[in-house]
Amino acid sequence: GMTAETANKKYESAVVIDRGKILGVSDCINPKEDGISSGSALRRYATSMGKLCVFAGGDIRYPELWEFASTSRYVICLSGGKTDTEALVCARAFALYAGKYVLAVFGESKVCITPYGALESVKTGNMTAFYLPMSLATGKKLSKRVKYVEEE
Repeated sequence: GMTAETANKKYESAVVIDRGKILGVSDCINPKEDGISSGSALRRYATSMGKLCVFAGGDIRYPELWEFASTSRYVICLSGGKTDTEALVCARAFALYAGKYVLAVFGESKVCITPYGALESVKTGNMTAFYLPMSLATGKKLSKRVKYVEEE
């Protein structure tokens, strides 16, 4: 994930690349920070390994988006430069809801969440994951209608 600037607007974005080919860019639909513009759609990409959905920024916090993402084989959750406890708890809740593995990336911290909600640290330097109780998860309400896009 990164903050990108296009046409004098800032977005929280993730570029999706498969085998050297750029498949597209996923932007955060509901940014937390002022000055960050809203993306246009939640996107699912057809990759060589199966369908991939990317939650950029804090979009994992919105359960309304989970249904669309749950039909993907892979789900990645990217959020800002530091560990975001609320987003990590919501990513865990999504893994349980959808029965999917989720890769959550917060800056240099990477955590694989199993379909059963267990957290498995993906070590990068000295970063490690920690247990978070599910009772902390609180879903948010979307502030706008969301367009869903199937990228071929």
